[in-house]
Amino acid sequence: MRVKLNDSAILPCSETCSGLVRWTVLTKPTDPLAECDQTSCRSVKEGYQMIHDQYLKGDFSLIINEADFGERNSYICKCDGKDICDVSLRLMPSEYSKQKYLEETLILDLPVSEPVKVTFYRIGDTDPNPVNLCEVEGREIQCDPSYEERVEFQASLQLKDLTDSDGGIYTIVDTKNKETVSTYKITVRDGKENWTWSYTG
Repeated sequence: MRVKLNDSAILPCSETCSGLVRWTVLTKPTDPLAECDQTSCRSVKEGYQMIHDQYLKGDFSLIINEADFGERNSYICKCDGKDICDVSLRLMPSEYSKQKYLEETLILDLPVSEPVKVTFYRIGDTDPNPVNLCEVEGREIQCDPSYEERVEFQASLQLKDLTDSDGGIYTIVDTKNKETVSTYKITVRDGKENWTWSYTG
């Protein structure tokens, strides 16, 4: 299933179980997130919960209060240690539209810890292939030579001294999971104001 960044996510699971129902992630099967039995439900890890009234009706859904990229995973629901549900959670790409001015700095957030690739497609360009602007892995960054002098990388990617030709669509891709993380549609304008003077005498 897919949800928007920072939205709540309800991972569905409806089965028959009168014992202990427990949710974990596939990669950490011994670390429970939330669990229920006939007496009560417990949120073992902050941000995850189950509802006891729903459990008693056979609805073992897991609620993730605020999904971010760290929650992307496969989730397993078990009844007394036996797998009964398997739900994969992914996030929808975030889309942003921004207007910038000449010589300003464009800031692109990189919200994932996995290696990412930033591509750029200039609107109206006859070349259908985007430019591979930069690739980031950990603290290492490699950029297209024509952009190297204008790029800075800290927690975000910064493109300095914007020009007319920097307007277009920037796409951030998680190369490990082969997922688009976000897209930025950027318009670059001249910062000069157009004044219209009128005189009535």
